[in-house]
Amino acid sequence: MVKAIVGANWGDEGKGKITDMLAEESDIIVRFQGGSNAGHTIINDYGKFALHLLPSGVFYNHTTSVIGNGVALNIPYLVKELKSLTDRNVPMPKILVSDRAQILMPYHVDFDTYEEARLAGKSFGSTKSGIAPFYSDKYAKIGFQVCELFGDENDLKDKIANVCTLKNVMLEHLYHKPLLNEDEIFNTLMEYKEMVRPYVCDTSAFLCNAIKEGKKILLERMGFIWKRLSFSHKVTMRNIFRYKRRMLMTVVGIAGCTALVMTGFGVYDSVNDIIQKQLNEISNYTGITAYKDGTSEESLGEISALLDSYGCEGDTIYQKQITVSSGKNSTDAYIFAGRDNDEIAKFVTVKDRHTGQAYTVTDDGVIINEKLATLLGNVNIGDEITLSLSDTRRVSVKISEICENYAHHYIYIT
Repeated sequence: MVKAIVGANWGDEGKGKITDMLAEESDIIVRFQGGSNAGHTIINDYGKFALHLLPSGVFYNHTTSVIGNGVALNIPYLVKELKSLTDRNVPMPKILVSDRAQILMPYHVDFDTYEEARLAGKSFGSTKSGIAPFYSDKYAKIGFQVCELFGDENDLKDKIANVCTLKNVMLEHLYHKPLLNEDEIFNTLMEYKEMVRPYVCDTSAFLCNAIKEGKKILLERMGFIWKRLSFSHKVTMRNIFRYKRRMLMTVVGIAGCTALVMTGFGVYDSVNDIIQKQLNEISNYTGITAYKDGTSEESLGEISALLDSYGCEGDTIYQKQITVSSGKNSTDAYIFAGRDNDEIAKFVTVKDRHTGQAYTVTDDGVIINEKLATLLGNVNIGDEITLSLSDTRRVSVKISEICENYAHHYIYIT
C-alpha cells in the first residue's frame, strides 16, 4: 500500500508532523523530490530536528528511508545531516539513495549566487542553495547522476570537459568569475563517490519489489498543486471557476475525452482477453515451421535436427490456404488436416464457445470456426460446403460442428 502526504498550502502547514506520525506505521518512507533548501521540523524523544534531505522515517528502527531520483542530492549535506543525528544518539538509520539521483554540485551554488548578484535589485530572492542551476542542468542533460560516479571514468571525464566548456563561457563573459577546473570537479566527484557508496542502490527495483511484497510505503513532501502549475494552467483554472459557460464547455470536453479514454481501455481489454484466450486455450503450439511443397526428405531431416538442437518439441500437421464456398458466398480459409483427431488435438483445442465442450474431428465431416460460418452465409451444422483444393480438384464436405476461433479461418478435417 502506498500513501502520499499532500500539502494544502505553500508550506508551514504541518506536513512534517503528519509525515512523522504516519512514518511510525510504515515500512518505507520515500523522499522523491526537492532539495536541501527546504525541510521538516521534527520534535521527538531525541529532541528537535530540522531535516532538509533525509525523510522523516529516519527516527524509526523498523523503517527504510529512500532518497529518490527526483531529489537534488547535495551529498556533503546528506552526510552532514546523518552525522548530526548520530551525534545526538539517534541510531544510524537505514538509508537508500537512488543510483539515478542527480547531484547538486558546488558550482550550482556559485551560479545561483552570481545570478542573484547580477540581477541586483531585480533578483528573485533565491536561497542561493543552487537549486535553480541544478534543475537547469538536469533538464539540459549536463548534470551528473550518482550512477555515473561508478561507471567508466573516461566517460565521466569527457562529460566534465563538456560541462566546463559550457559553464566557462558564462563565467568568463557574463559573470566575470574564475573558471571551472576539470581536475577539481573530477576529484570532487570521486570524493562524493566514497561518501555516498554505502547507500547507493537501484531504488526503482527496490520499491517495485516492496509493492509486490505488500510493504507499507509513504511518499513525503508532495508540494501543493498550485506551485506545479504553469501560468497558462492557472489561467485555465481561473476561467473554469469564474465563467459558467467556460466551465460547462470544459466539463463537457473533459467528459468527452474521458469517455474516449474509457472506450479505448474497454477495447484494449476486450482485444487482450481474446488474444489470451486464443493463445492459451485454443492454440496448443508456440510456433510453426512451414515447408514448401516438394521439400526433400534430406532437407526435412536437417530442419528437424536443427530444431532439436534448440530443444524444440513438435509434430507435423498439414495446413494449406484454400478457397471455400457455399451456395451463397466464398472466401479464403486454411485447411488443417491430420491423420486423426488425436493428431489435430496436439495443435489446437476444437471446442464450443458457449459450453466449452471439446469436439472430435471425424471422417464424417469437417469442423469450421464461427466467423467462417458467418462469412459463408450463416451456414449451419449439416450444410455442405465446397473446398477448392486446386484449380481442378473440388471436394464437397458436410459441416459436423462449428467451433470457437479468433485468428484466421480454419477447416479441421481428417
